[in-house]
Amino acid sequence: MNTKKILLIPILFVFVQLSAHAQAGDDGSCQVTDTDLAAASSIVTELHDTLITIMKDAEKLGYQGRYAQVEPVIQKHYNTPLIVRTVLGNRFWDALSEAQQNEFIRIFQQLSIGTYADRFDGFNGEQFVELQRTALPLRGQCPAPAGKEPPAKRILIKTELRRVNDDPVSLEYLQQYIDGQWYIITVIANGVNDLSLKRGEYSDVIKKKGFDGLVEDIKTKINNLEKGSTE
Repeated sequence: MNTKKILLIPILFVFVQLSAHAQAGDDGSCQVTDTDLAAASSIVTELHDTLITIMKDAEKLGYQGRYAQVEPVIQKHYNTPLIVRTVLGNRFWDALSEAQQNEFIRIFQQLSIGTYADRFDGFNGEQFVELQRTALPLRGQCPAPAGKEPPAKRILIKTELRRVNDDPVSLEYLQQYIDGQWYIITVIANGVNDLSLKRGEYSDVIKKKGFDGLVEDIKTKINNLEKGSTE
């Protein structure tokens, strides 16, 4: 496993503003229940179990095999549309056509999955350990005033990636209840969050090359991951 580059997975480390479609719960309650905590924990466990599997079978699976195993987990449990909207900024995002939005979501997710497949490429006794489940304070009134949306329920799952003869990596997963499901919307690794860096990077590329140039840059990164896996 390329532990030096774990922190560079692009789908991670994004603090996301509350979605306009966020929901407090199926019954309108703002309270985070034990069932909610268990559901959020199970999502992180599924991701971690998948990563351990591809690490242990890394050589046999190869890049494409690792990609194929991680892909459905990311698609199911990360709210990529919300993440990329935040990375690009609402004003720019809203100016894109639906086709452009869908294309960007697709390639951003493809880069994210590919980076997982590239980084978690070997096993040396690593373990993921859950440390804490925390319901985060709500912002807004509950129950909400008439005509207002209830505050979103959010949970933080704190974990560690423990490594042999190396310091553990702290991984904190922020999840939010959106449209009846819990989704990962942020992962903080060793306290690092690169939202401002990512937004700045993408903004600079757009200014210099336009949106199409940003898309081409991301596609180049994807191609480099695929090419590197065969060399």
